[in-house]
Amino acid sequence: MLAALLDLLSDWRLPVAVVGYGLGTLLLAGLLRLADHYLQVAPLSHWIFENLLVPALQALFLLLFLVLLLRSLYGLGEAPAWSSLFDAPGRLSSLVNWLVVLSVLAAMVPAIGRRLEWVIPVQGILMLAMLFHRLAQAQGVTAYRLWPGWAEALEIVVLTFLGVWLARRLTGLADLVLHDRWRIADGARLSGPLLTVLFQLPALAVYGHALTRQLSA
Repeated sequence: MLAALLDLLSDWRLPVAVVGYGLGTLLLAGLLRLADHYLQVAPLSHWIFENLLVPALQALFLLLFLVLLLRSLYGLGEAPAWSSLFDAPGRLSSLVNWLVVLSVLAAMVPAIGRRLEWVIPVQGILMLAMLFHRLAQAQGVTAYRLWPGWAEALEIVVLTFLGVWLARRLTGLADLVLHDRWRIADGARLSGPLLTVLFQLPALAVYGHALTRQLSA
């Protein structure tokens, strides 16, 4: 875990990814506020927007965030070329299709559909698995597993639960600060997704490093 964290913290792309994801979160919060204001008279349109379009955009922003950090999440010597992941015929369209399916299904799961603190780590693990599949194919590796191993799986579960707990606590605190200082209502929409992603990075990095060890085995 320490090596994975050091890789993340030393990656110059991390601030870029955080700022980009933060801007995406800000955009979504603005769109949700507009939808709440203008689509209340059209319940079906509001439902489609909130339950289909917004989850798909959230998943897209998460995918871009992870792609920017692939080198450190997988513990690679250098960042893989985007062409190795997306240039082959059908690769990008297939990934986008899976992205939409995952986002819609996650939003409809009764227990976690409305809880981004659980949706994000699940989607993140699945996205890293799909991206690793592309990476292994690009390197000509055919024998690999997407299961990280029991020790790593336990570590991932512990880090995921810890990340969820920390994100919930700090999101509540950020909501109070944003409301008290700047009169921003529902500040959790702004801070929650970004804090969740940041606190799930250790779990995602442990999974990514566990997968990559197969490439050098």
